[in-house]
Amino acid sequence: MSSVNPSDALPSMISAPRMAKDKWEIVLVFPNTDHEIAPVCHYAKRFMPGSLAKGSASAPSSSSSSSSSSSSSSSSSSISSDPEQGQGSRSIITLAQGALQGHITHSTVTRAEIRQDIIQRLEAVGLWVLSKEADDRKHIFVLVRASPELLEKTAEDMGMELHLQESYGGGYCPFTVAQRHLFHVQQDGSLFSKTRRQQIIMELIDEDPEDGGAGINLAQLQADNITKKAFPTHSEATKRELMRTWVRRPPLSEQPMLDICSYFGEEFGFYFAFLGFYTKWLIYASVVGVIATVIMYAIPSSQVVNTVYAVFITLWASLFLELWKRERNSNAWKWNMWNYQQREDNRPGFKGEERLGVYVGKEWVQLKEGEAYGPTTPRPNKFFPEQTIQNRMAICMAVITTVSVVVIIITISLLTFRLFLGNTMLGEWGGILGSVANAVMIQVLNKVYRVLAMKLNSWENHRTATEYNNNLLVKLFLFQFVNSYTVLYYIAFVKRKVNLWGDPLLPDHCLYDEDNKPDKSFPGQLGCSSELSYQLLIILGTNIALGPFVEVILPWLVAKLTIFKQMLPFFKKNKPTKTSTLLDKDLDFQAKASKAKGNKSPKFERDFLLNEYEGTIDEYSEMVIQYGYITLFAASFPLAPILALINNVIEMRADALKSITSFHKPFYQGADGIGGWQTVLEVMGVIAVMTNCLQIAYSYDSLFSLFGSLYPTLVFAVALEHVLLFLKFIIAVVIPDVPSKIRTAIARETYIQDQLLRAYELSHDNKKRGGKRRTKKMH
Repeated sequence: MSSVNPSDALPSMISAPRMAKDKWEIVLVFPNTDHEIAPVCHYAKRFMPGSLAKGSASAPSSSSSSSSSSSSSSSSSSISSDPEQGQGSRSIITLAQGALQGHITHSTVTRAEIRQDIIQRLEAVGLWVLSKEADDRKHIFVLVRASPELLEKTAEDMGMELHLQESYGGGYCPFTVAQRHLFHVQQDGSLFSKTRRQQIIMELIDEDPEDGGAGINLAQLQADNITKKAFPTHSEATKRELMRTWVRRPPLSEQPMLDICSYFGEEFGFYFAFLGFYTKWLIYASVVGVIATVIMYAIPSSQVVNTVYAVFITLWASLFLELWKRERNSNAWKWNMWNYQQREDNRPGFKGEERLGVYVGKEWVQLKEGEAYGPTTPRPNKFFPEQTIQNRMAICMAVITTVSVVVIIITISLLTFRLFLGNTMLGEWGGILGSVANAVMIQVLNKVYRVLAMKLNSWENHRTATEYNNNLLVKLFLFQFVNSYTVLYYIAFVKRKVNLWGDPLLPDHCLYDEDNKPDKSFPGQLGCSSELSYQLLIILGTNIALGPFVEVILPWLVAKLTIFKQMLPFFKKNKPTKTSTLLDKDLDFQAKASKAKGNKSPKFERDFLLNEYEGTIDEYSEMVIQYGYITLFAASFPLAPILALINNVIEMRADALKSITSFHKPFYQGADGIGGWQTVLEVMGVIAVMTNCLQIAYSYDSLFSLFGSLYPTLVFAVALEHVLLFLKFIIAVVIPDVPSKIRTAIARETYIQDQLLRAYELSHDNKKRGGKRRTKKMH
């Protein structure tokens, strides 16, 4: 069979005015090979929308072009006109149609043909495209951008809301070309920020051809190894500005949240908004915690301070969560995420049987051939039974339970190891060493379990990204709760008089001095409570020490080592070796060598070497576990908040730095809050009330002296728990989730939008706005 030679000169696809520096928005990276990779029928079913494969009128072809693409005199040459194939050679769309109709059974497609097919489909919707071979000739970069006219037309069709000029009332309103003069203009003279431009282009790339798009699922192409990567480009000017106003800002100062959201998207922005809000609230808890510790040292025999501080932390946590809801709603309005709704298609990893039908929510609606209720014809969709997903979730929960039991056994083994070290010549230092080993084990097992949780979650086969992420969140939280807090609950409630493994030779008792008086190392605390304080100190201290190293320094060192190993043979023999897979399989030797010789590679090639953005789930998980250390065992260690404060100041700076310098710019992802993590924090607050009340009753002997026995002491603890839960309820009711000024602003913005809409309709003789893609409200 004939094929496209990947080493052919790649055509110049744009005219000179379009080659402006730093203006390409989306980059697709293809391996520069010409291997046959799939039967054409498989490619057609998996990657080509039905309207293309069936040869509908909307299908793009080498002869078709849109109004926007026709403005460019130098466009991509199609497969059929490739000089290596000669006149009248095959078209991938024609092959796909023949394969699906059964006329062609053995033909395969090559990477070069797929690349050319994708380029043609991008150009057919009016996008400007440029193909460029990498310096090392191992990759081909397909660069994509859109003309201002296409951006405006598509934004109007999408119903995208943009910021109005202050003279027209401010706020947000659906964009229309006729009213473009009403909207705020960016510093570069465009109506759209870089993130909005990329969002519009992704809409054109992703939408079905029947709705005016190219019908290309970039995530699926990457999942099936058709492309190496696909990523939005960074803006060097914006990165420099964020380095100045964000990364290098003084600690605990205000973050430029509007700039962060405008550049990275609202989902990314809400993480840093939460982290900043949480860190500021830690200041109040830290001040009270330091005062409580000073009083504990000044009055060693008093245990009232511990009880009062535990009550304070419980109320602090309730106020923090309720006021965060107000902050979250305020940000959602400021960032135009109020009532945000996301339309979700099948995620790339979703597997199922091809059937004619559609999902409405979680329900599958089976359709018949030729059945249509609108302008679009039904097409095959992946179907996977919901009951099978539920069954798999039950199996995965059993696996998680088993793993949690194994973690408990490992924890007891580490406690045995610590006891063994303490009984040897190491003495007290042996116990400290065992505690450090436990803190390190928590970090390691969390990383290992994350891999297992992702595999289990993928096996469950959730259809949408939201369902996938929510179930992954539950799995991570359940395991990390057991992994992080098992030893703390053991010390607080089990360790008083226990023999590990039932062996009398391994007694693990609380530490009392000879006179059975409070341990002087932590005044005011008896027995196991002081050990609990030691353990919390070691865990939080270890996190502070290892956090920057694990998140910033270690990846940087490994990357440098990888690059050095790749470049060493070049400097010795001037010939490359195989790329190391230690850190990033996409690191490319000759590109690095070219840079080492002083040849600055193009910006998109430098972006290609960055790490892929993996979302914020790990960062949220880390903060939630830390929140548990502060609230669950507040009575034992009042200094926990100040250690968390130090950690978070470092964390914010490290996360900001690596987001700008080490990772791809994420594809746009809207959000109206922190998602399921809000529920997790609420649950943690209730568990904290119960844990602190039981710890007060169980760990402090003054209550035993007051009530005379265990039963009335537990009754007191339960009564205190009910009082605190009632106070949490009162706080939640009294403090409204939406500030009054936000409610007023929303009403005002609604009024302005209605007035502008009426003016627009009147000026166009009440004609209906929008195009085919106006099916959702885009923020």
